[in-house]
Amino acid sequence: MPRKALRGFGILHTFDTFKDVEGMRIARDFLASTMESFTKVSRKLRKVGGDSDFLPFIWRERQLAPALYIAIYNLPAAVLGELPTRRDIHGANAHGWVDCWARYRGIVFLLEFKHDYCPCRPVNGFNKSLYTKWNEACVQLGQIKRSVARDQNDGNGVLVKLPLFVVVHYAGSNDQNAQSKLDQFRLQCTEKALLQRHNQLCRALGPQMNRRPAWSGLWILPEEWVKSPVSAKGERYEIYPALSFFSLPKVVPKSRENL
Repeated sequence: MPRKALRGFGILHTFDTFKDVEGMRIARDFLASTMESFTKVSRKLRKVGGDSDFLPFIWRERQLAPALYIAIYNLPAAVLGELPTRRDIHGANAHGWVDCWARYRGIVFLLEFKHDYCPCRPVNGFNKSLYTKWNEACVQLGQIKRSVARDQNDGNGVLVKLPLFVVVHYAGSNDQNAQSKLDQFRLQCTEKALLQRHNQLCRALGPQMNRRPAWSGLWILPEEWVKSPVSAKGERYEIYPALSFFSLPKVVPKSRENL
């Protein structure tokens, strides 16, 4: 459970259950480095924008993706967005898009991004959308034909499909005393509590072992970022104490038609 404190950026935790096979060590490095680079991109956007309304993860996937492209590019790595591909959907050869193609340390990654929210409050179970989006990311990459994937790697070297699911932990209030209520809640969002919530979600996402995330990361945001609630959604105020990152990297098999 590597823990890394970043001055001015918060705290990072990473976890993985990778098998020591070709490509997985670099995949681990790629994911951890991308997450750390994303914290720096977020800080720069917040600084340039002037407040927390410009954090790239508080909206949706379309706002998240450009920040992830920049984070990957800054590793450094070669990166392309929305690469056309072909998918095998129930036996039909359908046109589609891969969210991100990246080459890092000699390995090509095909990434599918997903984004969702998770309330910090302790509740029984999680929102259905969390399961749906995680499953969609895994399925969409699995539908890409091996021959097409190999074409996107010039037919050589190691190729890894990599779903990347970013989950924003939040608390919100529509109350006139939102600041006071969220201040009280913020004090409850300790590192221990956020780690517990992250691990609960990680276990919940993969009730079957073939879909359980093999890598995850938790970014606990700097306290000063959380002190001021964001009013980016009408009259509702929210705070975002942490982000979870989940992935299930798989090397493209060379002996099968599909990933």
